[in-house]
Order: sequence, then structure tokens, then C-alpha cells
Amino acid sequence: MNLKLLSRPDRTLTAEKLLILSAVFCFAILHYQGDKRTGLLTPATLYTYDLSMAFKSVAQGVKVSTYLPQTSPRQQIVSETADAPHMELSRSYSVAGQLGVWQGEGQADSIHYRAKIKTTPVKYQLLADSEVEANRDENYSDYLQETEAIAVNHPEIDALWQEIKPKNANNLQQSLQAIYDYTAGLETLPFKGTTSSLTALRLGAASCNGKSRLFVSLVRGLGLPARLVGGVVLNEGKKRTSHQWVEVFIQGYWIPFDPTNGYFAELPGHYLELYRGDQSLFKHTANIQFDYQFSSAENRVAPGLYFNSYQQADDTINLAKLFKPFHLSEQTIAIFLLFPLCALITTFFRNLVGLQTFGVFVPMLVAITCTYSGLFSGLLGVLLVVLVAYLSLVLLEKVRLLVIPRLAATMTIITIFVLLVFYFLPGRHAMNTGIFALFPVVIISFIAEKLTQLSSERDWQGLLSRSAGTLVVIAVCYGFLQSIYLQSIFTLYPEALLIVLALQIGIGRWNGIRLSELIRFNGLLKKQEAVIGINERNREIVYRLNNAKDLLLAADKLKTKQVLAGFDIAVPDTLFSCHSHSQVQQLEAILARHKAFVIKPNCGSQGNGIVVITGRSGETFTSAGGKCWTVQMLKDHVSDIISGSFSQHGEQDIAYIEPLIRQDSRLQSLAPGGLADIRVIVANKVVIAAMLRLPTAKSQGKANLHQGAIGASVCLESGKLTHASLQGKSLNRHPDTGAELAGFTLPYWPEILHMSRECARAMPLGYLGVDICIDQQQGPLVLEVNGRPGLEIQNVQQKSLTREHFYPQVEPV
Repeated sequence: MNLKLLSRPDRTLTAEKLLILSAVFCFAILHYQGDKRTGLLTPATLYTYDLSMAFKSVAQGVKVSTYLPQTSPRQQIVSETADAPHMELSRSYSVAGQLGVWQGEGQADSIHYRAKIKTTPVKYQLLADSEVEANRDENYSDYLQETEAIAVNHPEIDALWQEIKPKNANNLQQSLQAIYDYTAGLETLPFKGTTSSLTALRLGAASCNGKSRLFVSLVRGLGLPARLVGGVVLNEGKKRTSHQWVEVFIQGYWIPFDPTNGYFAELPGHYLELYRGDQSLFKHTANIQFDYQFSSAENRVAPGLYFNSYQQADDTINLAKLFKPFHLSEQTIAIFLLFPLCALITTFFRNLVGLQTFGVFVPMLVAITCTYSGLFSGLLGVLLVVLVAYLSLVLLEKVRLLVIPRLAATMTIITIFVLLVFYFLPGRHAMNTGIFALFPVVIISFIAEKLTQLSSERDWQGLLSRSAGTLVVIAVCYGFLQSIYLQSIFTLYPEALLIVLALQIGIGRWNGIRLSELIRFNGLLKKQEAVIGINERNREIVYRLNNAKDLLLAADKLKTKQVLAGFDIAVPDTLFSCHSHSQVQQLEAILARHKAFVIKPNCGSQGNGIVVITGRSGETFTSAGGKCWTVQMLKDHVSDIISGSFSQHGEQDIAYIEPLIRQDSRLQSLAPGGLADIRVIVANKVVIAAMLRLPTAKSQGKANLHQGAIGASVCLESGKLTHASLQGKSLNRHPDTGAELAGFTLPYWPEILHMSRECARAMPLGYLGVDICIDQQQGPLVLEVNGRPGLEIQNVQQKSLTREHFYPQVEPV
């Protein structure tokens, strides 16, 4: 028989393949039947129109009226809001338009109106041979009359017509073109009040209302109905000027002309009509210091989200219709529908690229909040609030608060900060900052807590990489959330969700190495080594060989020690275990009997939360790093452990105390600055790799490779060190002591191998890492068993782990 790793192409109908085939089938069927949705994929334009009015409040009451936009063949009101504290709004409708009247007493001093409007540009083609025919219909007689500001039967107007009329004065197009050319050629003046048609004629210059009145005078002189139209040009920004243009009734249509801005028989999409006729836009109570301001913005939107505003057949598939009963905003609907896509992006960056972030889906949630305020200002807001939370945690940590009260206090401080922002900053700036505390306050507290942990460990590289990864995922998710085409696709094509699900499953089944691992294992890949990456470790090794129950057992250090002791495997003694805050008071009596000991969290990882006490002077303890601890400080630390500050799962934990291990003198000569340990990798009860981890001054006495400890490969046959490296760089001697590493033989090596195999027998894990230290008197002791040992050992030993040991398949020779 011969052991051989089998690798055959997967020809089975997997879940992701089935989902993609289902989505393609749906697309094909609908396309064959004549899909009506494709026309709604192109982004459409919506305008936001804001009108702000401010005035002095007076005791006897205030009345303000203005024309509001209303739906017409050329424009449609998608939504509108009117905010006027202490005032009531009434509306009336007439040929002139929709008149909004606000009335209030006492404290009324402002009105804010906002509308989202869909507009359509119009353009008419006048027939070249049409003749001027005077309109005798009494229904349009008002649009032929002379008024105080619009002269019709006046010698100067008649003389002007004689001067500018075309050779064929009966030709409609030529006559209108002559009137348009003349009025458009007048010098344009800024608006300074009402200008009559005669004033515009005499000055040879006018604002939009003077030019439009002169245009109407000349057209009415031909017997054609004409009227002024007032509104606002929806340009980006803020202004105080409205606009006027002209409509002429020709062959059953009101055709627009704007001599001021150069539109002949057409009107662009950014013109908003407010009233028809020679009207005043505002009327108000006298002596109230009335002021106003227009602002507008052009927004590109997905038509499918505004299904009431864009013509769609009742049977058109549209997920946005499902949200209609809940009265959610279109932006909220789009975010909800793109949630799965953002989750896919996060999965891609985490599992294929290998980026580290603050939390798995935290960047996605921050990107969602950025959609309400913009990416740049949003990121500034979240960074500011995170900074406040971080400083709060640093200050609260000095008073030794427990972890849960500390986080709760941080949330309260953030809330107070946001209230101060709302009070002192203008509304828009306040929203940009405040939204990041109101929506993801718990998330921000989590980020700040992680920042505090990384900075306290001085893991600046980890802090930088997590920050960069978080910003990248935020930016990409934000870009996808803002995509109009994606909003349209996921609104109109539910089958797209099947493709997203298929890709998520596909990524979850992918065993290849991540892009970041191309850098991490660059040296091995250059040697053509078949490196095992995190994806393969998790899916093909951990998931296959270790079940969830046994992984939980390995994460519980106290239970693991009990199991190992039952198999006569040497482990450090347990002096005391503290399961609840009520037991913390017993700590003082326990510590009184010991001068050197170690406090550990039961479910901790990577050495977090471990305090090594090496000596005592009176009531003061000294840690391995030289820090002084009082009994109360140690009690507080134990309380933090119990509260879950250092737990892998973030849940309540157990603190326990072990006697300080006095390192074997032979290892002590190599690395006197801390406790070295041996990591042994066991697969299917076979030892397949081992390394010695030596603390350095850079690692602050911890045997943690990522924090600056040395990793030295161990020959499995002899127990000798063969190669050593420090953060990717090879070295022959310890940087602190100068001790030579290569060729050093580990004491008790046969016992260590036997102990590791016994751990695999005691703990039913097919893949495990056994961490062993060597005590001066007791010899090898198992510190812990890890059910998900890392892969850095491949770099240390300069060769990949052997796959045949993980999942061998037997084939006949």
C-alpha cells in the first residue's frame, strides 16, 4: 500500500453552480418573453429643490405665501416636505399654480420647504410653412390683453415690430424667430424689481422678467396668446434669484421660449415651473424682515427605486414595491438590497485578498452610514468619533473600570459628544459627525476598544494593517453602494441575488492561498513549495479533522489541563481559579502565600491578558516587564478577565493562577528575557513539525512571533535547531544575548515528542498545536493545546507542511 494525496477535478453539481444556472435560466426566460426592465437600468435624474424662508416673529402673527411646484406633463413631484414650526400650511390651486400659505403666531420665524422633482426636457419643431393666425378663442382672451406691465396696442411696440419683422411677416416661425432674436439680443441685467415691456424696450436692456414681458407684448400684438412663466433654474448651489420665461399657445400647445438663456421652442430639464402668468412669487406680512434662499442639487438615481415616478407596467418585477407599505426612503431600500453584495465584497477582501479589518462586517456598516453624508466627510466624522471613544477608553482604563462598564461609559461619552456637536455646529456638519454615533455607536466602541488593545501591546504594524484594510473595504463598499447601475440591477433583477449567493459559497469553498499570503510566503513560493494557506487550513484541515465540540474544549485551558492530567501528561499546577466577581476578594489571601506566579485568562489567545509576576517587595509585586502591581491592581485585572476583556469569544471568562515556571537553565542561557516555548504540530497523531519560540527584548519577553519573538526550526529526529528567523529575516545568534542558535539541541526531546503524541491521544483533535515549556525541576510541561495552530511555522522551517499527513488517501500500489 502507498499513501498518496488525491487531487481530482470537481465535476459534481455544486451549490454555487446550481445557483448560477438558476439565475441564468431566469434571465433567459424573461429575455425570451420580452423583458421590460432593461429600459430602467439607465440612471435617471432627480432634482432636489430647497426653499428656506426666514423672518422676524411678531406677536400679532405672520402670513407668508409663495407658489409651490406641482405635477404637470413636464414635471412630477416625487416627494415633498414642509417644516414650519408654529405655523399652519394651507394650499389653493388655480390656473396660476399651487399657492402655499403659511400662517402662525408668536414664535414662528422660519419655513423650510423641500421637494424631489422629476423633470423632462421638451423641444418643439415649428413647421416652416405655418402662418400667423390670430386666436379668437375666448378661453385664451386673458393671454391677449394688455396689462400695466405688458403693453400691446402701443405705438412704441408697434414701431418695434415694424423694425424687426421678417420679410414674410405672416410666417409663424420667422415671426417668432425675429421676436426671439431681438429680445435675446438685449443686454441682460441682474434682477432689481419688476421691469415693464416698455422699460425694457426703452433701455435696450433688462433682466429675465423685462425680456419676457417684451416678448409677450410683441407676440400678443400678432394675436397669439402668450404668458409669463415663473420658476427656478435648478443649478447646483444656493441663490436668491428666481427666473421667468415665456409660453406661446400654438396649435393647441403651450410652447416655451426663454430669450434670456437662449432656448427657442424648448426648455431643458433643469427648469422648475412654479407659476403661470404675471405673478409675484412671494407675499408676506409687512415689516417682518423677510428673507429667502433657493438651493438645488442634481441627483442621479436608479429609476426602479422610484417606481411611482417612472412608467412601469404593473407586472414588472421590482423589489422596491415590496417596501412601499413601510414608507422607507429610496436610499434605505437601495442599501438593504445591496447588503448581500457588500457582504460579498467583505468576504472577497477577507478570504481572497487577506486584508485584516476592525471586525468582519464593521467596514461595511461604516460604509453604509457614509452614504448619508458622503465618503470624505463621513470618514472624517467617524475618525473624529473613534478618536473621542479611544481617548475615553484610555482615560477610563486609568481608573481601572471593568470592561463592560468601561464600554458603557464610552457609549455615554460619545452620546454627550454628539449632543455638543449638534448644539455648537451648523446642522449639516452636525449630521456628518453625529450620524456615526447615532447609528453605529456600539461598532465605534468596538473599534476604539481594539485600538486600545493594539496600542497597549505596541502592535503598531497590526494597527496600521487593520486601519488600512478597514479603509479599503469601506471605500469599495461605499463605491458599490453608490452605483446607480447596481441599485437598478438588484432592484429589478432578484435573480442577481442568486449569483451573489453562489459567489459567496464559491469563496467559502475555495482553498487557494490569499493574495496577502503571496507576500507572507514569498520565499517558500520562490522555492516552488506547495504552501498551505489559511483557507486550506480552515476548510480542509480544521473543519475535516477537528469538530466544534473538541475545538471548544481546546479553547478552555482549565478543562484541557484536567483532560491532559487524566492521561498522565505533565501540566503546570493551578493555584487558584476565579469563576465570578464574588471570588475576587479571596485573591488577597491566595497571593499572600506566593511571591512569583502567573495570572491567565482561561479562554485567552496570543498571550493577551497574561500577567507574569516575578517578585515581591512587601505589598508590591513586580512583573516580568518591570511594572509594579498592587494587590488592588491585580484584583482589577482578574475582574477584567472575568468580564471577558481577553476572551476569544468576548464572553465571561475564568481567571486562574499558576506558579511561575523557572525555565531550564539551558534555554535560559539562550533567552533569559522570558519563557521560551516549543510549538509542536501534530496531525492524525503524527508529529509533523516543531519550532522553538524565543522571547526577545523587542517582543517584551513574550514568545509571540508577530510581536518580535524568534522562531527556530527543530529537526524532528534529533531535536536540534536548524534555522532561525526574526520577522522574516534569518539569523544565527540571539540579538539580545549573542547566543548561537543553529545546532542547539533541545533537552528532553524524546519526552517532548512522546508528550505531543499523547496530547493528540487525550484530545480528540486530528490537527493540533501543542505548546510546551521546560521547567528547571519538572521538565517538559504542556502550557496549552491549540485547535487552530497558525501557519508561520512554514516560514520558520523554510518548507511547507506536508499535506499527506492531514488527509491521506490510500491507493493500491
